[in-house]
Amino acid sequence: MKNKSLSYSIDYDCEAEIISLSGKLHLVQREKAFHEILSWFDLVIDKEPPRVLLDVSNLEYLNSLGISVIAKFVIRARDKKSIHVVVKASEEIIWQTKSLVNLKRIMPSLEFFFC
Repeated sequence: MKNKSLSYSIDYDCEAEIISLSGKLHLVQREKAFHEILSWFDLVIDKEPPRVLLDVSNLEYLNSLGISVIAKFVIRARDKKSIHVVVKASEEIIWQTKSLVNLKRIMPSLEFFFC
C-alpha cells in the first residue's frame, strides 16, 4: 500500500513488514491522513508479524499528534507480546533523536537503528 501527498509519503511493504513515513506530516485528528495511518498500523498489528520495521528516517517533521499515533502503535505491538518493533531513525533530524527514544519507556524491547 502506498499514499503520497504533496508533503508526505506513507508506504507499507506487507511482505517485508516495513512501514515507511517520509516528508513533513502534520496530523490533525479529523483528517484523512490521521485515520489512514492508524488503519495501516492496525493492519500490521492484526497480522501479528514477528518483526516490524518502522522507518521514519526520512520524516522531516511530525507533530505531537503524530508522535502519539506512533506511541499507540508501539503500545499495541507491546500488548501482543509476539511482535518485535524496530525503529529506523535519522541522527540528523533532531526531533527523532529526542522524541522517539522515549518510546523505550513504553516498550523496553523496542530497538532503534539510527542512520
